Amino acid sequence: MFPTQGDKFVFNGSTISDGNRLGFSYKRHFNLSNQSAFSLGGNGTYSKQANDYFYSKELEFTLSANYLKRQAINQHNGAYSGWQLGVDISKKQGLYDQNAKENFHIVEINASYIHQTENMVYRLTLAVGLNEYQ
Repeated sequence: MFPTQGDKFVFNGSTISDGNRLGFSYKRHFNLSNQSAFSLGGNGTYSKQANDYFYSKELEFTLSANYLKRQAINQHNGAYSGWQLGVDISKKQGLYDQNAKENFHIVEINASYIHQTENMVYRLTLAVGLNEYQ
């Protein structure tokens, strides 16, 4: 729940009603100390859907950066608590019926408090976003 080092790459594809969706994500964690980490990541999705009544094609890319500070409550039982600050910068493009186009730039700043017990994870998140439509 509290990654502090290493990286992860995921690629997925799925068939949705009348179309397809492809996506990828990559995240790299840098261990700053035993109790803190910095993460950089990126992800992208592409989806296309078409039938007799509707057509859509969407493309989205996001870059993210997060800082995590954690502390062990009871390492033996896996109980931890921590907080995280992050920022996401996204660009989303959409093409819909009759060539209606949408182009968004999105910046989101978020803060989270996480409490992990032996059996449950609790997360409280506050996010503020700025959405610019072009």
